[in-house]
Amino acid sequence: MADNLTIKDGALDTRILRATDTAGVHTPHHVIEFDGGAVTAINPLPVSMSSDIQIGAVEIKDATTDTRAVVGASGLYVDVQALPALPAGTNNIGDVDVLTLPALPAGTNNIGDVDIVTIPALVAGSAIIGQIGIDQTTPGTTNGVQVLASALPTDAATQTTLAALDGKVTACNTGAVVLAAGSAAIGTLAANSGVDIGDVDILTLPALVAGSANIGNVGLPGAVLELSASSAKTESANGTAVACGQYRRFAVLLDVTALATAAGDTLDVFIDFSPDGGTTYVNAAHFTQQVGTGSAAKLWAVIDSANPGTSVVDVTADAAASAVRPALFGGHIRARWAIVDDGDVDASFTFAVTAYAQ
Repeated sequence: MADNLTIKDGALDTRILRATDTAGVHTPHHVIEFDGGAVTAINPLPVSMSSDIQIGAVEIKDATTDTRAVVGASGLYVDVQALPALPAGTNNIGDVDVLTLPALPAGTNNIGDVDIVTIPALVAGSAIIGQIGIDQTTPGTTNGVQVLASALPTDAATQTTLAALDGKVTACNTGAVVLAAGSAAIGTLAANSGVDIGDVDILTLPALVAGSANIGNVGLPGAVLELSASSAKTESANGTAVACGQYRRFAVLLDVTALATAAGDTLDVFIDFSPDGGTTYVNAAHFTQQVGTGSAAKLWAVIDSANPGTSVVDVTADAAASAVRPALFGGHIRARWAIVDDGDVDASFTFAVTAYAQ
């Protein structure tokens, strides 16, 4: 370089001296070493302060008194003691803790999340705050809730259909809903519609009209019908008719306890039903004929209309002896008997006829 000087050492060897030429004046360069190497930005020369140093508006003191700046391997650390006052406005320094704020003007101003301690009284009517659960604070009172049709799904009940529930649905203080007695309905179920919900226990029913009234498929307890009391009978006759319209099965017992002594004396016992209230009777069973010289006997006939068959039954005449027409039944039942004497006028048969009906 032009600034460098060429010199000779004691052995007359040429040497180059690094220098800076300033207006003809050469200033030699000096290399300062510290800690085994030249002082550079990577290997700086440490500075030890023995007195206060002031740089501009920043006061720096030594480390032995009141440290304001320390120079070390990582650089210069400065504590700022004071700053000029910030002018009013939006100036900010890092994170700022705000101790006080001016009063917020009335309106919709808000600061972060705000806990509202008190609110003014709500105006009666449609005033709402968010989602409000209605609390029934006084047992026995009701809170009316009106839901506009516009707030309901398209297939939901409207005010018009809900009006039918007015006065029929109330709430009690346990949270249960109580339907008023009478015509209260749930959903599409109308009162007295015959619709059943699950298993229903019926506590009371209106009195059934006397006769053949029936409720569904009700199993009634069997009834004993006395068609003829036990007695000695000497001539043909009809027994007393007994109402039996509520029954469809009959088991009839002919109990013969005494017979006449003549072989020509005979007894035929019949079971008849009336379909027209006792005006007309048709024969349903004809017990085996008993003769005067026979022995005591118990004969059993079952008449059950549960399996009536598919053929027409000719009831113009009585059934043959020992035959049963099980498909027959009616509103009244009776026993009938025919006694034939062989001519000596001493025919006598003691018997009873009893029916067990279901």
